[in-house]
Amino acid sequence: MIQDLDKLGIEELIHELSKGSGMRRAEAAMRLGKLCDRRAVKPLIGALSDPNMAVRNNVAYALGELGALEAVPLLIQTLREQAIERLKAGKTRDNS
Repeated sequence: MIQDLDKLGIEELIHELSKGSGMRRAEAAMRLGKLCDRRAVKPLIGALSDPNMAVRNNVAYALGELGALEAVPLLIQTLREQAIERLKAGKTRDNS
């Protein structure tokens, strides 16, 4: 249940970021950003490669909330990779 996350501290939210369901990981990322605790930056950067787009979006938001300038190069790289994947997927559909 997502409401359970309201009661969790930073360590537990970091754990949920890597072990919970997609919805819980996305919510954990959002809550980590709202805590404004820099201990969350490294785990959030790691979560930029999560297969779930909602998680990645919330991770990017959380890193912005934390002012994690060190994440900017990886955010740019992640955006580029996602754009390339989308282009390839579009070309595959067009060629079918």
